[in-house]
Amino acid sequence: MAEKRESNTGLIITLVFFILATLGLGVSTYYGFAEQDKLRGDAKKALDDKAKMTSVAQFNKAQAALYWSYISSIDPVGNPAELKTNIDDLSGTGNSGWVKDTQGDPEFPKTKKRMDDLVKTASAKLVIDAAKGGPSSNFVTILNEMKAENKRMSDALVKANSDKKASDDAKMAAEANAADQIANAKKSYDERFSLVRKEFGDYKSRLDEKSRLVDPDALLKELADNKSKELEEGYNVKDKEFKEKDSKNRKIIVKLEKEKADLEKKFGEQILEGKPNGKVVEIAGTGSTVFINLGSVVDVRPGDLFSIFGMRPDGQPNNNPKGRLEVVSVIGDQMAKARVVDIKDRISDPILKGDYLFNPIWAPNFRAKVENRKRIVVVGVPKIFSKSKDPLKDFMRVMEEKNVEVEAYIDPVSITIKPNGKEGVSVRTDYLIIADDPMLRDKTREYEIMKKELEAECDRYRVEKVRLDRFLELIGVVGN
Repeated sequence: MAEKRESNTGLIITLVFFILATLGLGVSTYYGFAEQDKLRGDAKKALDDKAKMTSVAQFNKAQAALYWSYISSIDPVGNPAELKTNIDDLSGTGNSGWVKDTQGDPEFPKTKKRMDDLVKTASAKLVIDAAKGGPSSNFVTILNEMKAENKRMSDALVKANSDKKASDDAKMAAEANAADQIANAKKSYDERFSLVRKEFGDYKSRLDEKSRLVDPDALLKELADNKSKELEEGYNVKDKEFKEKDSKNRKIIVKLEKEKADLEKKFGEQILEGKPNGKVVEIAGTGSTVFINLGSVVDVRPGDLFSIFGMRPDGQPNNNPKGRLEVVSVIGDQMAKARVVDIKDRISDPILKGDYLFNPIWAPNFRAKVENRKRIVVVGVPKIFSKSKDPLKDFMRVMEEKNVEVEAYIDPVSITIKPNGKEGVSVRTDYLIIADDPMLRDKTREYEIMKKELEAECDRYRVEKVRLDRFLELIGVVGN
């Protein structure tokens, strides 16, 4: 039994070693074959890379051949027959493998576009000619041809300009010649026309002369024309004499007006409205108190105001007052005492005995007798007070207080003459007071018509005209 177990043990050991050896051999065999596959893959990849690099080199060579063929055909690159093939391959109609291999290159699309554009833009002369080893013509020859064509066209342009200048010169010469011919023809025509006209005039004169000898009407007309001419010449002489006399008279008038202006400047610029009411008969004290020749017989009263006017060399009153006085008391039938309330120049123009007194609205007994009151007509807006809302109404009130009757005025609202129309002006009207015209927008024309109508009526009755400011000054009314 013991020997039998020993024989089984050896068999088992042998089997164990066999199995282990088999496993090791299998493992080593597996790793050996795997390394060979890797080596074969690396070899294939190297071959593929080499083929691709070769294709890229062929692609670059094809580019260089194509570019050079268009630049110059003197020294073609490669086989001319292959050049056509390369172009066909680029356009997609060939079978070369390098086209497919290089399409993965990022620069391929740009390069192919440049080459395609070159092929598309090339003219028929750039078509590949395999027999010549390149295009039928290159850029150099085309450039030379273009230069030759440009020179030909330049020469043609120079000749055309020369021909045009010659044509223009010929045209100008023809126009100048035609102008000369026209001028000569016109001159000849004018001379001939003038001659014919003169001959016709001479003939007409002879005919008219003969007609007068046999036509009494023509003879009378000629005599009338001669007489009219004689009268016209006489009129011209008289007219000349009249104009000379008129010129002399005008000079005399101008001289007289100047002398009048000088006199008015010396003795005053304005006339005295109306006649003086009285005179200064005595001066008392320092000259602030005077006596006047107006008394109870003419109903002069304390408070009455008079402007004082000096005397001109001719005995008439000056036109501008030297001052103003106010009656203080009545001391007799023809005597009253007054005080000087205003004087313009006490030194050079003092109050003197004989000075005239004047107040345009004062009249003897005008307070007691209505018929003795002064009557006035107003044109314009008689504004006394600067802040007056109704200047005409205020003026009428002041005049009523002064016992002055306003016979007519122009209503600035209705543009009518009031209160009695033109009948308000009469021979008894004393003054026409002229004030500033009202500011009207739409009735200015109507107002001017009424104003002229009222002024014309006053002129008809020879009514004295007085400016408003002078009137107020003379009656002693001071506005504000």
